[in-house]
Formats: sequence, C-alpha cells, structure tokens
Amino acid sequence: NAEQIVKTSCPITTATDNQVAQAIEFSRDPNQWGMRQPGVGTLAAIEALVEFGMTPSQAIVAGTRTGAQALPHHMGDSLGTIERGKIADMVMLDADPLADITNIRMIRMVMKDGVIIDRDKLPLNPIIYKRHQP
Repeated sequence: NAEQIVKTSCPITTATDNQVAQAIEFSRDPNQWGMRQPGVGTLAAIEALVEFGMTPSQAIVAGTRTGAQALPHHMGDSLGTIERGKIADMVMLDADPLADITNIRMIRMVMKDGVIIDRDKLPLNPIIYKRHQP
C-alpha cells in the first residue's frame, strides 16, 4: 500500500519520533529507556519512504516541510524549511543524504532556536514518560 500511495500526488509525511514500530505508551515499562532514542523512528520512516519509491529529496521534504504543514496552527509558517523569520532548528550532516538516504543518520551538529546544542551534555538516559503515582 505504501508504494501505491507514493505513486500518487498525495502529500506524505512521517508520523513518529519514537522507537521504530512501537509507541512508548504501549511499552510494558514506558519508563525504561532501552533502545528508544528520539528521532530514530523519524529517520527510519524517511529511509522507508525512499524504499517505497520516493527520491531522497522527496523523502526529506516529506519529513520536514510537509510534516510542518501537517501540524495544527499554521506551524508550517514557522518551521519545516530554512527561511528568514522561521524557527532556527536544523541538523547538519557529515555526508550527502541525496547520494545515500542513510546519511541522514550521520549527524554533525544540531541547532535549536538558533543555538548549537552540545550533544555531549545531553542526558544518556532521559525520562520520556513518567507514571503518575497516587
């Protein structure tokens, strides 16, 4: 079905920023970090779009511009592309993703709100879900 949808002119975007094929809410222990890393599911989804017939460029646009356009409250006006006046969140890669889509995993630098993030200072075991205790 995915290959058929890619052949249409239907707008397509990614729909996860989580562990591939498993939402945290359905995990037996949602607090256990395990193999979940934010963004890995999105990268896998972009790679899969290429497997389903998109060009690397089309797949990247699906995960960025089209994804922003799909968000509520006109978020596409604020993010999804690199333009003056938009939120300065971006990723710099060490290799060309247009030559090989798996190069989207070769992250050199992350910028959030125009500030370069020191990735070495990020927590190794972030808590992404906390059970409510009565």
